[in-house]
Amino acid sequence: MWDFDQSGSGKSPLGRSVLMAQVRHNQTRFNLQGQPCIRCTPELDFLRGEPGSALMGDFLDDTSLNLLDMKLV
Repeated sequence: MWDFDQSGSGKSPLGRSVLMAQVRHNQTRFNLQGQPCIRCTPELDFLRGEPGSALMGDFLDDTSLNLLDMKLV
């Protein structure tokens, strides 16, 4: 049984894999041209520079995210 509440339990690689699968699905479903990719960052401000798209998924990998207020996120 996996315990996703503890650190080092493999949540980030699993999340990136699921996101990449979703981006590839979007490429096929919407018949999009280009290279599917994901942006991974531990900082919320990094994602504010350029909006994501159906071919570029955004992955916020911040271990302190549970300490932030949801209105801030």
